[in-house]
Amino acid sequence: MAKENGYGDKSEIMILRINKGSKIVKSIVDFCSKNEIDGAWVTGLGAVSKATVGLYDLETKGYHKKDLKGPFEIASLVGNVGVARKKTRAHIHVVLTDKKMKAFGGHLDEAVVAATCEVKLEILEVELTRKHDEEIGLDLINLE
Repeated sequence: MAKENGYGDKSEIMILRINKGSKIVKSIVDFCSKNEIDGAWVTGLGAVSKATVGLYDLETKGYHKKDLKGPFEIASLVGNVGVARKKTRAHIHVVLTDKKMKAFGGHLDEAVVAATCEVKLEILEVELTRKHDEEIGLDLINLE
């Protein structure tokens, strides 16, 4: 597994470079867990060789997933990191573009980096917690 590198002041912004062959969501979660980051907003860019994206279905309370094989540019990667059920979790959406500039997007289940993925973590001063909502079927941000 490629080594991930990050730098910055935990109180504000941290930069994470995810190397070729590494999984994006796993790398972000592992980095945040290791650095005791329990609340952050995520933005990023880069390229992936494959990805699994999804669309949440409110009726079935499950994801419709699509596996994509690249190469793809990451046109947009946005989300957050918080704590749900006592574990660090990432909620990330992505837009990927192919050679024909056709876009694919949705909830990012996982993606493998093709060249690099550069991520900015905006660290929150408070823990971002999630609580399961039975009606929706997801762990939603807890504002109580």
